Amino acid sequence: MRESSDEFLELREALRRERGGTSPQKEWVPREVIRRIFLNDVPVATLVCSPGYERELGAGFCFSEGFIKREELEDVIFQSNEVRVLSCGDAGEKSFLLDSSGCIGTGTAELPEVKSELRVHLERILDSVRELNSEEYEKSKGVHTACFFRASGELVKRVSDVGRSNALDKLIGWCLLNDVELSDGFVLMSGRHSLGTMMKIARAGIPVAVSKASALSMAVEIADICKITLCSFADGEKIVIYTHPERII
Repeated sequence: MRESSDEFLELREALRRERGGTSPQKEWVPREVIRRIFLNDVPVATLVCSPGYERELGAGFCFSEGFIKREELEDVIFQSNEVRVLSCGDAGEKSFLLDSSGCIGTGTAELPEVKSELRVHLERILDSVRELNSEEYEKSKGVHTACFFRASGELVKRVSDVGRSNALDKLIGWCLLNDVELSDGFVLMSGRHSLGTMMKIARAGIPVAVSKASALSMAVEIADICKITLCSFADGEKIVIYTHPERII
């Protein structure tokens, strides 16, 4: 039974079962909604995500999947569960290869090299981990978080979502809509790095990608090819660097 809710979380009645007995309690459950993404008039995806940051989701998704360039983005309109990304580019010429949150977009052959002289002090990355857990995560333990930091360690933006890729898309989209230069900092994620998230990071031009969790094999390969510094297992005391360690000083 749903007792009360806010935009992001619902408070639900539940039963706690233990060896010593049963007791009623209330639990915060992350909400899920369905959003359809259009590029101009072309439907490109239907996503299950957390409510909120819909314009950012649309912009970040289309950009990070390689469907638009930054300079082609004109506007984003959200209405009635539909997010319409307006672009001056020709969507009719794009190849939309979508399957799931781990979709491959326009393919690995078109991925750019991330050319950046950025250097980040290890201490800045270790200190950034304390910013990772959002209020929504603390309440529900059921969402992913993505953060963007400047090299100085300044937190620019933190976004949470039920989907790991959605959180990254919303973060990238927020940076696009707020004219944040993505090559000037690093991204920190609560979830693992996969092929899909690493492709998004490459297209966004982010030079350093950090995760509290592990990295999958194809993520490491793409990071190496695209010249991204890929770090995992960040916990406030250490990181494990897989590729291009010269950016961490």
